[in-house]
Amino acid sequence: MNVIKEREAFTLIELLVSIAIIAVLVSLLLPAVQQAREAARMAACKNNLKQIGLALHNYHDIHSRLPAAQIRWNQAIVASDPIVDRAQWSWATAILPQLDLGNVYDQIDFSSDLRIPANRETLRRKIAVYRCPTMPELGYANITDRIPGDTDAAITDYAVVGHHEPSVPGNTFFRRPYGASGLLAQNDWARFAEVTDGLTQTLAVTETRWSQVHANIIGRGSCLGSADCSFGSPWGQNAAVTTGDKINQQLYSPSGIPAFRYQIISLHRGGAQFVFADGHVAFISENIDQTLLDALATRAGGEVIGEY
Repeated sequence: MNVIKEREAFTLIELLVSIAIIAVLVSLLLPAVQQAREAARMAACKNNLKQIGLALHNYHDIHSRLPAAQIRWNQAIVASDPIVDRAQWSWATAILPQLDLGNVYDQIDFSSDLRIPANRETLRRKIAVYRCPTMPELGYANITDRIPGDTDAAITDYAVVGHHEPSVPGNTFFRRPYGASGLLAQNDWARFAEVTDGLTQTLAVTETRWSQVHANIIGRGSCLGSADCSFGSPWGQNAAVTTGDKINQQLYSPSGIPAFRYQIISLHRGGAQFVFADGHVAFISENIDQTLLDALATRAGGEVIGEY
């Protein structure tokens, strides 16, 4: 007599329970994976800042001074066009040889405007050490406003801390103060000996990123509506921020236009990373006391620095 055995299989209830358990496990695992990835990105960002800090020291060893934050040829402010005065060549350009990027440095014609055809391809070079992996890829920045199709430049996610005063709001724009108090300042080639507040207590470089959304609100130049364009700070040109606008705080002009220029902006939750004048990197909370943050920005302010 043949005995027919019943086929073993999951019942519908058992299958649903199994799927539910798997879903719970995945939901528990996914945040851990995301946190691990962000930790790796943050570590890479920190390493970039360390390299930048070391490059600044090597530059100082060679030239006995630090590079200027930026070199401005025309400092006049024209009321009809508040963005007409242009910055030329930034600190990030000056330290390229110290970042083993001498080949890029040698391609630059420093005797001419950075926007001339001979310099355009170099300015479009994306420099890995100037990009934070946590920041999204947003393309290029247009640096000749209102000239469609003209010079675009690769951006940097890092900027020198050049100021401690807040940005100056106008009806349709924000402007930072021209007088700088930070380690690297405009048209100023400082020496470490001038940092009387101490290298361990003076900020050098931090994170920044202009917003694509905010750029579209402003609607400047050929970038509006372009997927291959963002309003970041070009590494070759204008990359300096102020602590006066706090960390990760969005400001708006009286007419409701958002500030997107001189702010410390990081996508690392809760604050931003900074490299100090002595080369060490630290994460500073966005809730830091403003007076203390501004004191860290000055190189010769004479402030007493407490815990942060």
